[in-house]
Amino acid sequence: MIVLAGVDAGGSHTEAAISTRGFRSIKRGAAGPGFVGPARVAIATAEIEKAVRNALARSAFARADVLVVGAAGAGDAGYRNQLERALHETHIAGLVHVVTDAELVLECAFPSQPGILVMSGTGSIAVGRDPSGAVHRVGGHGYEFGDEGSGYALGRAAIRSVFQAVEGRADRTLLQDMLFAEAGAASVQTFSRWTRIADRRTVAELASVVQLAAQSGDETAVAFVKEAARELLHHVLALLPLVHPTGSGPIAMAGGLLANATPVRSEFLAQLRRALPGVQLVEETIDPVMGALMIAKRVLSSTDGKETA
Repeated sequence: MIVLAGVDAGGSHTEAAISTRGFRSIKRGAAGPGFVGPARVAIATAEIEKAVRNALARSAFARADVLVVGAAGAGDAGYRNQLERALHETHIAGLVHVVTDAELVLECAFPSQPGILVMSGTGSIAVGRDPSGAVHRVGGHGYEFGDEGSGYALGRAAIRSVFQAVEGRADRTLLQDMLFAEAGAASVQTFSRWTRIADRRTVAELASVVQLAAQSGDETAVAFVKEAARELLHHVLALLPLVHPTGSGPIAMAGGLLANATPVRSEFLAQLRRALPGVQLVEETIDPVMGALMIAKRVLSSTDGKETA
């Protein structure tokens, strides 16, 4: 029996699934962040292996025939190749194929069809498949120089606003008080120390504080939400002529800031509809791990030359 494994390795957690090629019984497992980047390949490999083994333990199988991993940061060919080699050495699968995490969602939203996907979670990226099948991307360049409109970008902007307000460079609003409370800080000094040890995931989680402040009417937070939505809209508009040359076609959303009923999603949709009246939105729930299994099935078919069941 052929066994497929699919993994969504993101900036906040990793989820794996084990299935046969018919997708009749799917067992899942989870682990910590599996994104790749500087000094992250070994860590990502360990988390991905853990998630897969957790899923295997819930199934009747010892290993997979094909493993497809969609990893944040895998848009860099060097990291992608390193991760493939490292995962192959774990012997959890006979064949390992690594793609970006966005490609998993693209596959799930538009199976072999043209479409644009915009993702915003810990990081951000937009990808699209054109009518010829070619995949294009915008963004996804990492938190240091990219990830505009992401949870990390929102958190970083919020942290910056604290220092600006304390130093008199901006008005102090409810947002800064909420951030102090989130960090357990009683002064700017303790908050500053907290920021120096906060990792990428912790900073990204501040997006929830920003959005809560925006819902309370905080002007600074509202401005950050609008800017995040504007950046994500720019991602879509850059892809549009490549993916939908006629100017119209389906667009899907994914990631914690867009897949749920959040202020960023609401603002993004408002801006998107103003820019593209009559836009076609894919509203179905998108499961990235299912996209990984779908790609694994296609990879299997291309290697054995047989039709999949």
